[in-house]
Amino acid sequence: MFAGEVTLIRPLGHPPFRLSSADPVEVEFQLSRVWKGPRLETTVIETELSEISCGYEFKKGGTYIVYVHDGRAGSCTRTSPAWRAFQDLVALGPGSRPESVPTKSTGNGMVCGAAAGNGDQRMGVATVGLLAGVIALGIRRRPRL
Repeated sequence: MFAGEVTLIRPLGHPPFRLSSADPVEVEFQLSRVWKGPRLETTVIETELSEISCGYEFKKGGTYIVYVHDGRAGSCTRTSPAWRAFQDLVALGPGSRPESVPTKSTGNGMVCGAAAGNGDQRMGVATVGLLAGVIALGIRRRPRL
């Protein structure tokens, strides 16, 4: 279970033709929080192409709370866009930061696997902003009928 932004969606079925709503797709995420499972910066899951076939229709650039079972997510789980997951975020608590990929020196002063700048600070600011937005949406008063 994690929160993250979709960075890549790759068809696994019969590219370049879509034959079925049940064709599998691979979805890669840049993680911002982890509650259960490997605490890596990026992860890849599978789902079906369409919700019609119990898949989840992720959008590139979207941020989601993802519930994974055996490496798969679907429309029959609580997976949802992060902005709709207020109750889940409150119940789950802060979670953990994903772990950085170990870096290796190439011997010429360059470092393999290192991100430019301070990624931890950017990720922390983005997570706080996401949680603040979700909380603001959740506590907004709704008119009583």
